Amino acid sequence: MAASKWSTTELVPENRALGTKSANKKLRAEFKLPAVVYGAGVKENINISVDYVAFEKLFAANERHVPFTLKAGSESYNVIVRDYTIDPLSRRFMHVDFCVIAPKTLYTTLIPIEFIGTPVGVREGGNLLTFVRKVLMRATPEDMPGKLSIDISSLQRKKNVIVRDLEIPKGCKLLTNVGTVLTEVK
Repeated sequence: MAASKWSTTELVPENRALGTKSANKKLRAEFKLPAVVYGAGVKENINISVDYVAFEKLFAANERHVPFTLKAGSESYNVIVRDYTIDPLSRRFMHVDFCVIAPKTLYTTLIPIEFIGTPVGVREGGNLLTFVRKVLMRATPEDMPGKLSIDISSLQRKKNVIVRDLEIPKGCKLLTNVGTVLTEVK
């Protein structure tokens, strides 16, 4: 079943003035990513820039739903990636929004599903069709799993796995319809 809790990775930002397009373009040329921090305990949005390569590695390892620490001077924030913009041509990040989450406060996010094993039905010549790869959950940051795993190795042809079949960790509430089909062998 489950997974990483809080990420031990820290991202160290630099303050930036609310800039123009050209100022943000200069930041990106220096491999800095313009960002904004908002959420619990932040009275006014904080405009920052983060190292592009460090953020890209962190995002690839944790995805957007895993909380991590953002150190801004003497302040330290536990954040998740709430939103981001990607350039349609270069496929590079253009901007990212970090949302501060308070400990022991419920938040809602999409959690990825990991399918383990090769179904029996596939070995017999069937095709595995995956319809849903993430489910919506609500929990505190401490209880939120990094991913949900389910073993599909015993799945026969013409059988499916639905959301109800997932093992949900204690303290988490599943918001996706329990009758939703996750995967099926045809």
